[in-house]
Amino acid sequence: IHRAARKLRKEHPWIILLLNNHDSLVYEAPSDRIEEAARTVEKYLQEPVIINGEELSIPADTEIFEEHWEKR
Repeated sequence: IHRAARKLRKEHPWIILLLNNHDSLVYEAPSDRIEEAARTVEKYLQEPVIINGEELSIPADTEIFEEHWEKR
């Protein structure tokens, strides 16, 4: 997860990590690019890693939630 988050921050700075909680991540992205952001995050999270000489790919799912915050 950390490798993917670092790579996303470097290559796609418009996708902003808001929360990392155990096995879930919450990102923020511009509403006109939300589908692209979801595909990109999922792709980065599923990139294979090598552990003890074995390639491991962990499945990831993305969900899109649209929240609009109002300043009070």
